Amino acid sequence: MLPGVKHRVLSTGEAVLLDERDFKRFSIEQSAGIMHWNVPTDWLLARVQSPRRLLGEPTRAPCKWSEALNAFLAQWTLDLVRSGPVSPAALAEQIGTLLALIAERDLPGAKPFMLPNDLCERARARIQERCSEATLSVADVSRNLGVSARTLHRALANRGDNFGVLLVHARIRLAERMLASPNLSILSLAEIGKRAGFKDPSHFAKSFRRLRGRSPAEARRLARDGAGSGENGDL
Repeated sequence: MLPGVKHRVLSTGEAVLLDERDFKRFSIEQSAGIMHWNVPTDWLLARVQSPRRLLGEPTRAPCKWSEALNAFLAQWTLDLVRSGPVSPAALAEQIGTLLALIAERDLPGAKPFMLPNDLCERARARIQERCSEATLSVADVSRNLGVSARTLHRALANRGDNFGVLLVHARIRLAERMLASPNLSILSLAEIGKRAGFKDPSHFAKSFRRLRGRSPAEARRLARDGAGSGENGDL
């Protein structure tokens, strides 16, 4: 550790904002599982007030925005970013919003950000209604709700949610209903995934197994075996 450089320990599940010029001075003893997100300086300055206040400081409790950022980043892998339900640009905006909230939390004169009480509930409903649209974005939903994308990001983060995760869950719920429908039994699993909004059959299968603990084929078989029990409901 160089003279004058503060020592920080980065725990599992935490993030840290670093200037690439200082990255070589950041010692990483274990690199397994570490994900790097590169953000241009101009992009960061356009979204975060006084970003240098964040440099080298791990994101952690008791700051709820830090916890929200950690939870958000933990959801993503490189494969999921590449083929996931949300574009890299939308993911970047979510990261930028959370970094801005972290930086603003204790600025002199900072005021609580007021949000409509029902905004998250309305956002969830819109996402569920439109989740089958393969290109659905946070901009589409925020425009539909009459708020900015930044406001919607803030509202979701305030509840510990984020657009990408809500969208995946909505699509999985829709796929479950289709898999359980006798009227759609002739459709292939790939077609079910496509109709639920997934662009890639592999991503559909992986997301379904991750969230439900079984493959789409297993879910369809269980629904068929349990037909008439009333457990699955109608599409």
